[in-house]
Amino acid sequence: MTVSSLKIHDYSRENFDWILVSDVETHPAYRGQGLATNLMGVMHSDVEKRFPRKGIYLFVKVDNKPAINLYKKLGYTTIKEYKLKKGKYFIMCKGSADTHQFDNLKFSG
Repeated sequence: MTVSSLKIHDYSRENFDWILVSDVETHPAYRGQGLATNLMGVMHSDVEKRFPRKGIYLFVKVDNKPAINLYKKLGYTTIKEYKLKKGKYFIMCKGSADTHQFDNLKFSG
C-alpha cells in the first residue's frame, strides 16, 4: 500500500520553463497528518536542485478545496482555469518562470 505519493514530469518543451506535478495522493486513512505537505516540500527541494530555472505547475479540480488550500499554503498561485474532459481545473504554479508560457498551450485529457 502506498501512503502518499506524487509524480513529476519534465516535458522539455522548447521555451517552456515548467515542471508538472501530478497524481498527488494520500491514502484516506493517513490524511491530515502532513504527509502531502512534507512530500511536496521534498519535491520542491529536489526540483530546485535539479532544475534551478524552472517553475512547478499542477492541475487541481476547482472543487477540491483541501488540495487548493494546501497548494496555496505552499506558495502556489492560480494562473488559469482550464476545462478538460474530466471537469474544470485550476492551473496553479510556484516559481519565477514566465506564466505567460501557458497562454497558448493546449492540454488534453
